[in-house]
Amino acid sequence: MNDLRGKAVLITGGTMAIGLATGLAFARHGAVCTLTHKWGTADEEEALRTFAKAVMETLCRYLNYRLAAEGARVNVVRSRNVRTLSLRNTFGSEFEQFARRFVRDEHYIEAEEAADVVLALCSGWLDGVSGQVLTVDRGTTFYDNFMRLFNEREQLAL
Repeated sequence: MNDLRGKAVLITGGTMAIGLATGLAFARHGAVCTLTHKWGTADEEEALRTFAKAVMETLCRYLNYRLAAEGARVNVVRSRNVRTLSLRNTFGSEFEQFARRFVRDEHYIEAEEAADVVLALCSGWLDGVSGQVLTVDRGTTFYDNFMRLFNEREQLAL
């Protein structure tokens, strides 16, 4: 594990769930953490979210290239399903209950799992990973949800 004492870490969305767990993980290893709060709202349109995602990915690669000479590495870690207050605030209070009909519990990850990935990226063991967008999802990106719905249509009363 790299010595993180005194290293600066910026965590966007760091006041709850994945961001907070990540900040705490880095702090336990001596890093100086700056946590920002949520900037978006549940009322944003899909186009804005898609644009923001593309900008974040481009910014990651650009910053990684520009800061390489300083010894900095920039990566983006995103996740799929995590039961958090942000999930409820973004999609509404009924969404989680509705999703339980179609998304298995094992497809939800814990905030600490995403935090562990971020910490691993800074451990010194993954220094070759740089300028990347990583998805923490236990492989569910590959999961064929439509086929599962078809196969389980009777149990789900579809």
